[in-house]
Amino acid sequence: MLRLPKHNLLKQKSAPTRRFFKTFLSLFFIGCLSVLSLGLKAQKHDFYWLFGPQGVVHPSTPYEEQFCTNHIDFNTVPIGLYGVYGLNDLSTCGTAFSDKSGSFIFYTDGLSIYNRNYVPMPNGSGLNPGTVANQWISAGISYPSIRGVFILPAVGNDSLFYVFHNGVVWDSVGVLGVFSNCLYYTIVNMNLNAGLGDVTIKNHVIIQDTIIGGGGMAACRHANGRDWWLVVQNAFTNCFHKYLLTPHGLDTLQVQCIGDTLHFNQDRGSNTFAPDGSKYVWSNPFERLSILDFDRCTGEFSNFRRIYVVDSLTEADSTTVIADGVSISPNSRFLYLSTGSELRQYDLQASDIAGSEIVIANTYKDEEGYTLWLSQLAPDGKIYINQFKADTALHVIHNPDQAGFNCNFERKAIHLPCLDPYTLPYYPNYLLGPLSGSGCDTLDLSISEQKKEKQLNVYPNPATVFVTIDYGFTNWNKGNVELQIINGIGQLMYEGKLPPYSGFQKVNVGSFARGIYLVTLKQQGQVIGNAWFVKE
Repeated sequence: MLRLPKHNLLKQKSAPTRRFFKTFLSLFFIGCLSVLSLGLKAQKHDFYWLFGPQGVVHPSTPYEEQFCTNHIDFNTVPIGLYGVYGLNDLSTCGTAFSDKSGSFIFYTDGLSIYNRNYVPMPNGSGLNPGTVANQWISAGISYPSIRGVFILPAVGNDSLFYVFHNGVVWDSVGVLGVFSNCLYYTIVNMNLNAGLGDVTIKNHVIIQDTIIGGGGMAACRHANGRDWWLVVQNAFTNCFHKYLLTPHGLDTLQVQCIGDTLHFNQDRGSNTFAPDGSKYVWSNPFERLSILDFDRCTGEFSNFRRIYVVDSLTEADSTTVIADGVSISPNSRFLYLSTGSELRQYDLQASDIAGSEIVIANTYKDEEGYTLWLSQLAPDGKIYINQFKADTALHVIHNPDQAGFNCNFERKAIHLPCLDPYTLPYYPNYLLGPLSGSGCDTLDLSISEQKKEKQLNVYPNPATVFVTIDYGFTNWNKGNVELQIINGIGQLMYEGKLPPYSGFQKVNVGSFARGIYLVTLKQQGQVIGNAWFVKE
């Protein structure tokens, strides 16, 4: 139950302050009611991660860590970490998906689709048909397509979801001895099977070609704030297949060839769009780091740049590096490249991006016995990095918007309940909205977006030491947004910039005096959201 401070603040203040408090209290209770009606306005599809092995034996870890699946829940602060036993193997391929409010609804391992109760959907088995899938199902191990699956919500239908997945065939080289030769989509309808979902379309072929395994596909919101671009990178060429997901389905639009020819088709690379959609980046041990500008209106790439990176492990020969991972900071400025033994930062706003390189971590100089591989920007605005080996630790970049060592990289910052031998899930930026003033922001989403921006969720309320401010539903493409906390006499108690990709901020209010506090989001001096909380 909400409790106000026992002392009478109104009697202790001047007339203007009393008027402020009367208005403040009225708005506070109205705000509490609006928080209760927050409902499904959010876009928290990436708030629940699921990955890891089932029966991956490693002698240096306890028995129980070898037979469970990692779950990370970003709906709580601190994040929830727990393992679930007896699930199928997600050590190389898999992803989980949440509804708009952040509730876990289904997941896939690249072979089947399972509901939130970890039970296969009635028509959910048989993804990626072929010899490899049949053999992996018989062996009971994870499908060998690292980052070979991700999920997008259907446009204009909150019950339908597109699962994009890579099919693979045998090859003589590569980490897992396979390469991708087909891209499919499968559609899940969450209105079926009493709300547990079922598959209505399965293994619909998008493209049959030699494409980059796993890390060769990525998605970015169209500048209209509604549709989605899907980009698929072809192997052994310099070409990209582009598709647009609209209310009418998935449309094939164009093939664009730009930059250097790829000489690599295996599963050791990684790619991503910047959170604001302005850049597309990919890296692998052969071509290393490549950067393109991206036009969210037309889907066109331009301004190709390639950065040759020499890993300290090999001194001169980067082709023997085991794997690469890339992520971009929430403010879309800093690019992070992990090459197995090193973590590098690049400033994408620098005139000489290659010259801006800073080595943030070196596993051989640190002598800590860790590796650096895939990375993913999370809803809390941090970047999480796994290792290219069976381990129970994730590294964390706590402040990726900061230059150099101020990014606050912490090795082995998160101890997982289960092993993570190979992969992290891939998620696009579901929070990205229309690009205002771009010429293709023509859908007039402003009314619905304004309604969403007026609502924040603050908890716990009342608060004692920490308060969490949840704004994960808000559209952050419009520019810098400031978070302010103001006390009852109008004093600014806290101020900070919001990472555009993040969903919430945790603020220490332990030193605040007892009373009522106003939380405000401001953009260019204009208030776009308010909430209130009581400090005990």
